[in-house]
Amino acid sequence: MMIGSANTGSLHINYRQTAIANAPANWYWRCGSSTSWSNHHWGIGCGNTCLQSPIVCATSCLKVAGKIRLDGSYLLGDATYGFRFNSSADSYNNVIMYDDGHTCFRTCTSSPIVCATTSVKAACVCATGNMCHQGLTLSTGTDIDQYFQCSASLTLTTAWLNTGVQGTSLPTGTYIVKVFVSNYPTSGGSQYSVTYSGIMSWHTSSTNDSGFTSEIPLHAIGHADNDERIFLRTCATAAGIAYLQMATTVNTGGSSSYDMCFRRMM
Repeated sequence: MMIGSANTGSLHINYRQTAIANAPANWYWRCGSSTSWSNHHWGIGCGNTCLQSPIVCATSCLKVAGKIRLDGSYLLGDATYGFRFNSSADSYNNVIMYDDGHTCFRTCTSSPIVCATTSVKAACVCATGNMCHQGLTLSTGTDIDQYFQCSASLTLTTAWLNTGVQGTSLPTGTYIVKVFVSNYPTSGGSQYSVTYSGIMSWHTSSTNDSGFTSEIPLHAIGHADNDERIFLRTCATAAGIAYLQMATTVNTGGSSSYDMCFRRMM
């Protein structure tokens, strides 16, 4: 069936009301039943007030000269999660976008930055300028700004003892090291909830120098050390690997747990 007009200008439908009845306000293009819809093809479609649809599909390009109001959830390509554009403005008068309900981005109009009101989840985030934040939630791992923690049950003496951290326990890099000591229940031990911290370097591949040792300067604070201290050092071996070793100022008569944490900085 063809619908056409000899006029090359415009074709108006429901242009005037008749004396019999008013022109219908809503038009439904069905496809043979009350639950099916027909397909439509045209060149350029213009919505003079609002173009509203639960699904909008653009096979090539969707070009909009004015504003787009998006109140629902929208998928891009074959993505499981798309973007949800919330039409309600926040206290900064900005539009909030969500991907899967977990990550939230807010584009601030006051300055050219992106603010995350909850968290940003991405494989890689690159910033060409300075990055500022109001805190960092650390994660476990051995990459930059991640931490690795372990515990060692040791009977410390004044002689150096391997802690179990060695070779490939850590990647090559520079670390903040923290050790928590509370060995007062052990015979000879007298430290009560003392935390040590320092800066150390680590080498993960093979070493070849049996006399290469380097002590790690430590700062300590806690409930009480009772004139007892621990020491840390790295020790390389000939045709071997690096070891992290620990010693103390007195000989303890039994094993105690020493909690170690390493945050990689470089």
